[in-house]
Amino acid sequence: GVIAAYGSMSCPEPKLPFYSMMFNSHILKTVYVYEISKLERRRAISDITNWLIAGRLSSKIDSKFNLFQTHRAHQLVETGKKFGSVLVEVSSP
Repeated sequence: GVIAAYGSMSCPEPKLPFYSMMFNSHILKTVYVYEISKLERRRAISDITNWLIAGRLSSKIDSKFNLFQTHRAHQLVETGKKFGSVLVEVSSP
């Protein structure tokens, strides 16, 4: 398997099960998403979309806020105590 990670401010120095990963030939690939090419970005978006549709990928959502609660969403992110994504719902009239 391949573990692809793009960042984790909540755990900047993660512990890894090195021997288990080594004996199972796992690959850890980190990506700095702000420097990938447009083609790589399109491929990644396509892959992620397909994995979500197929149910092979899920995302942990910590909290949802409406547009008028954006300040609360920012406050939660700044605490560093969230686990998952913080979403702000934007509705069109």
